[in-house]
Amino acid sequence: VQLRRIDFSQSFRALQGRMTFNPRFDVPSASSDVILTYNRDDDDDTTVQVYASPQSQKVTIARRVADGHVIAPTITSRGGISVQWRHNYDGNSVVTTLVPKENVNVCWTDGAWTCDIAAPIEGTRIDGMKVSVRRKMEFN
Repeated sequence: VQLRRIDFSQSFRALQGRMTFNPRFDVPSASSDVILTYNRDDDDDTTVQVYASPQSQKVTIARRVADGHVIAPTITSRGGISVQWRHNYDGNSVVTTLVPKENVNVCWTDGAWTCDIAAPIEGTRIDGMKVSVRRKMEFN
């Protein structure tokens, strides 16, 4: 038996909302990080999440803009920016992530089916698109 990961999570009330503190440690690589998440009591529509490790940090602010629609921009300590749009419908979802000047990724889940599209962006062109489709199957 070998210990590979130590993961702790604690939620508590703070600043008129709920804060979750989640430090993690990977034993083989001796690397650590922490995730802090905050939701205000009077605002179910917004979540703030901070990820921090010694090498990188990022902040994501997710905001529900309509029923089933969430927009979540992320800013990293290295100057990176991305925007994610999630649309949930009838137990299914479409998640689109744009990283400007790098790529657009789309994950569409419809029941047992999942389609992933990864499209690298080079200037004004999208070349080398990869598409994968899979279906979850259960055998009894």
